Amino acid sequence: MSKAQNLIIVELILATLFFGCLAPLPYGYFILVRFSATVGFLLLAWGYSQRKEQVQMIAASVLAALFQPFAPLSLGRVLWNIVDVIVAITLVIEVQRLRQR
Repeated sequence: MSKAQNLIIVELILATLFFGCLAPLPYGYFILVRFSATVGFLLLAWGYSQRKEQVQMIAASVLAALFQPFAPLSLGRVLWNIVDVIVAITLVIEVQRLRQR
C-alpha cells in the first residue's frame, strides 16, 4: 500500500468520525473522537512530512493541537459542529486531491 493510500484511509476514517459528531451521541463518543483525531492528525502530519508537503503537514499539526483531549477547548456544541463539518469536508476534498495525483 502506498503512502498516499495510507493517508486516504486515515482521512476517510477521520471524516466519518467528524460527521458522526452531528448525531446526538453520548459524551464518550466525543472523547473518542478527540483521541482519534489527535492520533490521526499526527499520523497525517508525519505522512505529509515524508511526502514533503509542508502546508498539509502544518495544517495537520495544528488540527492535532486543536482536537487534543488533554487541555480541551470549550467552544460549545454548535461551534464544534461547525468545526467538525468544515474539517470533515476539507478531509474529503484532500482525499480527492490525493487520488488525482
